[in-house]
Amino acid sequence: MGQLAVEIQSLDQAMQKVQSTDTDDRETVIEILKRLKTLAHDLKTGTRSNHPRIDFYAPILQSNIQSALSAVELNPPNYYEAGVLAGSCTMCHEVRHIVR
Repeated sequence: MGQLAVEIQSLDQAMQKVQSTDTDDRETVIEILKRLKTLAHDLKTGTRSNHPRIDFYAPILQSNIQSALSAVELNPPNYYEAGVLAGSCTMCHEVRHIVR
């Protein structure tokens, strides 16, 4: 879960400075979303947690990440779902400044 939080924070920061025509920004967002997809897959397929909400929402999170990734990979990219994804986590969870 900690690594998931780090990647969501990275996505949030990337979304704050993204320019729709900058291919470097696009690639950064795609890389973050791919890492999130892997982490969400591991969360979904790992052993059940002791937190029922995590078990319930893991498949939904995985679906939301895939939708955001597909939208950013469009030409031209659509960043809306990636921004919603980043915001949906930070709306409920306190943002902690994590240093890598």
